[in-house]
Amino acid sequence: FRFFLAAMQTHMAHDSYASPNSKLNDGVINIDFVRGKRCCTPCTMLDFLLGMEEGAHVKNSARENAVAVAFRLEVNSGIVDIDGEVVECEPMQLEVHPGV
Repeated sequence: FRFFLAAMQTHMAHDSYASPNSKLNDGVINIDFVRGKRCCTPCTMLDFLLGMEEGAHVKNSARENAVAVAFRLEVNSGIVDIDGEVVECEPMQLEVHPGV
């Protein structure tokens, strides 16, 4: 992936409408991702990232979306960044725990 975002809320920051389809307490994780081969140009990726401010990135042709209650992410190489912190490339498993 060039970009991967799993969110349970609409905004990641005051100026980032990252997951417009998220609903408070809906019990699902909205996953947005851009595969390396689908995003052929830096301009497409820049358009995607700039579109997150208003939620326009959901119309970007490079974006793919999935909804899940749990998922496992296995990264073999590259940089993994969680909330601004670089972490090791180890398998990660996430799951919704309703009411917690």
